[in-house]
Amino acid sequence: MALSGFQPYLLVAGSASISFSRNGLGVSKAAVARLGNSKFVRILIDGKGKRLAIQVCEENDPMATLFSKSDKPEGVRWNTKDLNQTILNMTGWTFDEKKQCYKVEGTYVEDEDGPALIFDLNDAQVQD
Repeated sequence: MALSGFQPYLLVAGSASISFSRNGLGVSKAAVARLGNSKFVRILIDGKGKRLAIQVCEENDPMATLFSKSDKPEGVRWNTKDLNQTILNMTGWTFDEKKQCYKVEGTYVEDEDGPALIFDLNDAQVQD
């Protein structure tokens, strides 16, 4: 078969990124697509390295968080004060303006525990 080894790749506008605002964390449509539109993920935090990862997992994983609610990739929004405060404490970020946010591009990795996007918060860009 000429296409042996190939897998479909869903094209979605934009980049696989996350955005932090004073109200929560947004995950881009492209990031959701890159993670296979998974219904559940787990959040991993590397405090020393100032990194956050979103990894695909099964619903029965004790750390499973509901992710995609649709059959097609859509952006995801988590309005959780605890996650926001954890990120702010880790990075030292502040929100000076009402509309300000921090955007971070993700790097896709295949891991033995499931595919993930890793976001290096040291590389955040301020968006107004």
